[in-house]
Amino acid sequence: MVKSNGVNKGQEGMIGEVTRCIEEKALNAWPGLQQSVYDGWVLRFAHGYTRRSNSVIPLYRGEIDVERKIEKCEQSYGRKGMPSVFKMLPFAMPAGLDRILDGTGYRREAETSVQTCALAGLRATCKHRVLTWEWPAEPWLEIYAGFSGLSPEDRPFLFSILGSIVPECRFVALVDDGEPVSCGIGICEDGFLGIFSLVTAASERNRGFGRQLIGWLADWGKEMGAETAYLQVMVDNEPARYLYASLGFRELYRYWYRVKEIGLAISA
Repeated sequence: MVKSNGVNKGQEGMIGEVTRCIEEKALNAWPGLQQSVYDGWVLRFAHGYTRRSNSVIPLYRGEIDVERKIEKCEQSYGRKGMPSVFKMLPFAMPAGLDRILDGTGYRREAETSVQTCALAGLRATCKHRVLTWEWPAEPWLEIYAGFSGLSPEDRPFLFSILGSIVPECRFVALVDDGEPVSCGIGICEDGFLGIFSLVTAASERNRGFGRQLIGWLADWGKEMGAETAYLQVMVDNEPARYLYASLGFRELYRYWYRVKEIGLAISA
């Protein structure tokens, strides 16, 4: 049977398995500092730094009544003085969870596009020198903090999150005329290359440095046995989406967050 959008049920199931696989890789690539599994939902905590590390991921089916589960999650985050946040995926379990959260005061925010590209066809090369580290070394943190505007208060939490990454990773910075101009992170696991925290100095944007850095990460990923690259980009970030499209990335699915303010706000 073919669905109205041209995707049959078999294809839909395959896409669902790929998206779930990427989400599991993304969980490993950007860990929480504390984690708890509750009836198929993954609860993550990292002192409020980033939604990704401080939210409920409703990945798997459960048996407990959904309203009871939501209340339990709210209590868990409330005890830490944090808002209750759910990462809403197209396959979030159970079906209808987004509607339930919307009806109980959770606002929708931060819609994000998850995009993939076959590394064999990624259109980018790197001509500049690239500095690399296998851990979140102080020089890389200095570069990233300067380019991204990371606050001094959040820096220890970012260091702890990045230092908790288990899969093979590279922290990289592109150098032009002796100065770092762009930086990012590549994380390889089971044939996938995740690209994270890609940022270019404000004064050096639109000069192709981000493209070159992705090219370097793609080459490294292929050396590590990766075949597919994935990344996450905010839907309203038009310049980044244009860059990724020119490299060959295509949207696979979107996610967004449902947030209920019961405590401290968290950063993006």
